[in-house]
Amino acid sequence: MKPLILTEKPSKAYADDFSVRKYEGYSEIKPCPIFPLGAHIIWGMSVILSN
Repeated sequence: MKPLILTEKPSKAYADDFSVRKYEGYSEIKPCPIFPLGAHIIWGMSVILSN
């Protein structure tokens, strides 16, 4: 199963160090030593959690 990385907004979805394919609403990290199966990066456009 691929890891899911949740970020606050697209500008916080740091993927510059990985080979990434961008889609509308998410990005996909291609398999690499850190994520052997790859990973998905998603983001919210407003408050995700509040206390």
